[in-house]
Amino acid sequence: MPQTEHPYGLVHLGEFGIQCDREVLGRSFPIEVGGHRGKLELPSLPVDWPTATDPLHQPLLAPPQASDWRKGSEALFWGRPDVSPAGHSSVDLILMTFDRPNGSIETAVNEISADSGRWHKDFEDYISILTGQRCGASALDRRRFDIFYWSRDKRAHPDPIPSEAPTHITERRLNIEDLERICTWCSERKPPRLEWRLLLDARRAFCSGDFRKTIIEASVAIEVTLTLAIERELDSNGTTFADGLLENFRTLSGRVKLAKLIGLSAHFDEIEKFLVNSRNRVAHRGSYPDRASSKKALDLAEKVTHLLSSGYPEN
Repeated sequence: MPQTEHPYGLVHLGEFGIQCDREVLGRSFPIEVGGHRGKLELPSLPVDWPTATDPLHQPLLAPPQASDWRKGSEALFWGRPDVSPAGHSSVDLILMTFDRPNGSIETAVNEISADSGRWHKDFEDYISILTGQRCGASALDRRRFDIFYWSRDKRAHPDPIPSEAPTHITERRLNIEDLERICTWCSERKPPRLEWRLLLDARRAFCSGDFRKTIIEASVAIEVTLTLAIERELDSNGTTFADGLLENFRTLSGRVKLAKLIGLSAHFDEIEKFLVNSRNRVAHRGSYPDRASSKKALDLAEKVTHLLSSGYPEN
């Protein structure tokens, strides 16, 4: 039976879920949302898995305290394995359990709900940044973050309000280190750094077929990444005229030239070909890039940002 004195959250991960390593299943991670501490809990594989005749059609099991939760007459669907016998799985639903509040539980739910949009966005963004499970707008993939408590009549209050979030294309699976870092950053209110937010915009533009925007956003992400890397390099060398140098080497092309001059290494020939030149054609000639060239530019921008960025969250 659910406990009536605890706020809960259900993170719905959309039509396709999030692809997770087996090691993540059944684990919990500390979180803080709206000033309230709790834990994020993932579903687990059945105890006898994969001995069943058709192991890939066995659903994942809910966290123990949610094992009897239902929506109407139907049991909640938490996900299912998609690789046997490895056990890697698609997770559709994640549980949040918050500590018992000191005051009114209704107040606690309202405080958590008020912060849930920010937390959910950062959570999804970091999954995309770390794993490449790419996000793009889709009306078919509606995700929700429901915050509620169980009343004594065994009903969830308040009624959940859905919020939309994007779809993704899997690049690699979510692992334990990913989730530990993501939960910490979200709980500490540290959104992704600017260069990563720009890359996310580029990814989403690519998924929606807007290849012009993909090129523009990827180019700006690289310019920001190079600028910050140049500033760090100049600071480490005790350079006192960094602002003047940056002023003399403006635009992405200028940043590439300056980065070369001070000894940075970051696929500069490719940046010139696939980002600088492509951006100039889009911005100054109104050209429309094709999918292949946009994908090349996006992949290159991601590779360079991983190479030169000083981290994922804002300081």
